[in-house]
Amino acid sequence: PDVRVLAQDFRAGFGANHNTVIRATEGRYVYVLNEDTTAGDWAFDRIVAYLDAHPRVAALGPRLVYPDGRLQDSAWRFPTPLVSAVGLLSVGKIGVKQSGGAQCHPVDWVMGAALVLRREALDEVGLFDEQFPLYFNDVDLCYRLKQAGWEIVYDPRVRIVHVEGASTRQAR
Repeated sequence: PDVRVLAQDFRAGFGANHNTVIRATEGRYVYVLNEDTTAGDWAFDRIVAYLDAHPRVAALGPRLVYPDGRLQDSAWRFPTPLVSAVGLLSVGKIGVKQSGGAQCHPVDWVMGAALVLRREALDEVGLFDEQFPLYFNDVDLCYRLKQAGWEIVYDPRVRIVHVEGASTRQAR
């Protein structure tokens, strides 16, 4: 009974679509989810408890897995010339990926397919940049949050299934 549908006549892009929902809500936290995600347990209580206990965390990215259960990399270092060079030389295996491990830990940025954001931090730095039509909205937002002194965390204890690319296959 507490569900509200926000109907749009068109898909405006990742940032614009999520910004529409964020502007229409009032909660302390916003759980951004792609339509190609699912979970047996969305872990709302655990996520809220963690964020309540860590007031400087602006964004939390859960562990993403493919439908077959394999880990999907979803947290990385910010792209810089050095990080990009190391990533190319190691095929992305050294110094770039930050997803993994068994405990919550700070990262540079987390994938927007499943991302919990603190409204207070969004009020400070702004929402997703709608100039990015699809990719890098999450990188840009996490960068602005970090620049403002907020923390970004990867939480491998929360598991979300992401059918990578299912949303983008529908777009031209």
